[in-house]
Amino acid sequence: MQFRDRQEAGKALAKELAFLRGKPDVVVLAIPRGGVVVGYQVAKALQAPLDVYITRKIGAPYNAELAMGAVASDGSVFLDHELIQRLGVPADYLDKEIERQRNQSTSSPPMLGPSAGASTTPTLIRRSSASGRKSRGAYSDTVATVHHRI
Repeated sequence: MQFRDRQEAGKALAKELAFLRGKPDVVVLAIPRGGVVVGYQVAKALQAPLDVYITRKIGAPYNAELAMGAVASDGSVFLDHELIQRLGVPADYLDKEIERQRNQSTSSPPMLGPSAGASTTPTLIRRSSASGRKSRGAYSDTVATVHHRI
């Protein structure tokens, strides 16, 4: 499905998630940059707080824009093992890249900000793209996934 812009995509997604509207335990998490615009529209329609989910891309050798996975600001690592195997990525490269991204993410804010807590229902929003592996490992390759517990 294609949309005119991210605002239109957010409004369409909000319709799909309408069953969450007005629930007190819902928080919308958006992955910068593209997901924030979409997430804003969803949060507005659901009457839910909007927060940001910070991830750092683990880029492929010789093509840093091709995401093989991600490191979240809490240190969690999510990998696309199929892609890593297909590319023949050496384990030492992967270990060094994970460590580098972890070191860079230590200065990031917490994964869930003050609007989220243990009893929240986070709804993750990201833009869909060829390098969508920034969130794929944790939340599948959909635009939004509702989790009752992280």
